[in-house]
Amino acid sequence: TPNQLQWRKELAAAAAQAGDLTTAQRLYEQMASVTPNSAASWLEVAALELQIQSRLDASAQRWNAFDGALAKAAGQSANPLAIELLTAQRLAAEGHLDKAQTRLESVAEKLPKEPRVWRALAIIRQQAGDPEGALAAIDKLQIVQPNSLETDAMRASLLMEQSRADEALQIFSDKFAAASAEKAPDIGA
Repeated sequence: TPNQLQWRKELAAAAAQAGDLTTAQRLYEQMASVTPNSAASWLEVAALELQIQSRLDASAQRWNAFDGALAKAAGQSANPLAIELLTAQRLAAEGHLDKAQTRLESVAEKLPKEPRVWRALAIIRQQAGDPEGALAAIDKLQIVQPNSLETDAMRASLLMEQSRADEALQIFSDKFAAASAEKAPDIGA
């Protein structure tokens, strides 16, 4: 029933968040087998399998389950962007950061207003040791998704990694000052 599927999905997400990837994997695979025509279910299986494989050393990684789930998602007309993002993340997990970056840059050219692409590109560039490139992707992300605390936190984290703590702190000082000004009572009224 739909309620059982929703309950199972929430339980799987909670298990994954708690780090119990075995339970999450079992639950997502059960959902996908019950709803084999659901692209979303297969994308969830692929995303979890990506998480599992990413934790392993490259020599121990086995991508069969990921590939199978991604192929089934594509066969059910899954969102092409979701497939591209998962594929780029797989490339990065395998250590092919240059290929992952090239793939994401190609997607960014086609979808310049898609925040998920810029966020993924910033992360890949950061992993590749390109902090300036990561900040450039964050700049694009802030254009398409202004006033995002998550984006501000990513920028601050990148600045901290570059020993630019003053700039990182200024981001949040500015946000706090702006928020305080908006909520301050008008004394002259």
